[in-house]
Amino acid sequence: RLVLFTGGWRITAGAGRVRFANKVPEPIPTIQTLLRGFSGVLQDPRPAQAADGLDAKGRTLTSVFACAVWAEGPVEVQGYVGRVTSSSFSAPPTWQGYASFGYRVGNLVPYAMAARLEVGAPQVPDLGALRTVTGPLAPQAEYLANAVDTIARARAANQWTFTTGLRWDFARWGDLKFQVDHLRAPDRGTGNLYVPTQGAPPPWNGRLTVYSVTLDFQFGGGR
Repeated sequence: RLVLFTGGWRITAGAGRVRFANKVPEPIPTIQTLLRGFSGVLQDPRPAQAADGLDAKGRTLTSVFACAVWAEGPVEVQGYVGRVTSSSFSAPPTWQGYASFGYRVGNLVPYAMAARLEVGAPQVPDLGALRTVTGPLAPQAEYLANAVDTIARARAANQWTFTTGLRWDFARWGDLKFQVDHLRAPDRGTGNLYVPTQGAPPPWNGRLTVYSVTLDFQFGGGR
């Protein structure tokens, strides 16, 4: 991470890379087992290849970001943008960023922020003959294909968050924040890894409002 101070600006940039050491938790292992089972029954390697593609162990995740803060008198402006890429199906490419504005009036700092999150849907693995199974195994094959498709759709997220708040710096060592967040996701994606009941409606309507009160404090020194 690099930090640059110039005039009233503080500019930070950094990058990181991690390797997943563990497998993805349930329900992925169960889905992988079923895919490999169907691969053997159908004599088609593609479901088994799809099962391998769903795992995260041994895959990597890379992130880069840049952040700028400008403070002059009572005014403080911040901006951030970050990009995450990965070779894992469970961690699709992600853009994230925010911009905020605050103005100090004595011990009070009213502020506003707009944040953006965009998570791309991972490419759905080629399930081959699994999508055309007929006979007694058709319901199980259809459910399995639907589960894989649903995971891919669920990982995608396209959302905005608009925030207004008030921070009260009541002491050198602490402050109290009152905040309202309005989250809007037009496509109703969650960015989560989940497999809902087949045919069930999306888990939310893409709109969420959160009211919060936060106490920030530190030990061993002033702010």
